[in-house]
Amino acid sequence: MVFSSLIFIFGFLPPTLILAFLSKKFVTLQNIILLLASFIFYSYGEPKYIKLFICIIIANWLFALLSGFFKNKIVVRTLGSFAIILDLCVLFWFKYAAWIGRAFNSSIGSSVLPIGISFYIFQSY
Repeated sequence: MVFSSLIFIFGFLPPTLILAFLSKKFVTLQNIILLLASFIFYSYGEPKYIKLFICIIIANWLFALLSGFFKNKIVVRTLGSFAIILDLCVLFWFKYAAWIGRAFNSSIGSSVLPIGISFYIFQSY
């Protein structure tokens, strides 16, 4: 679904905005509505990689939740570093694994880059 398509402008955006506006008093509900709308929007164009995004979101959430339990800055920074390394490994895999595979005559990796993966990973920090 493209932002300028009629499906997005008249079929997706108005109900999403209305639901988000009606739930603004309940921030948690509004966040859930916007998260589900984001999943629907993404899966409309790239349903194959929705599981990947869910796994990345859950992993980042768990790292953030886990780092909230510790007061030691070194532990918190280490957990943050692991989260960043994990995300960059996923990004590296999708961007460069196919290229490296072709360089060594191997068929590893995929030449298809999931839509918005770079944006999401860099915006999560």
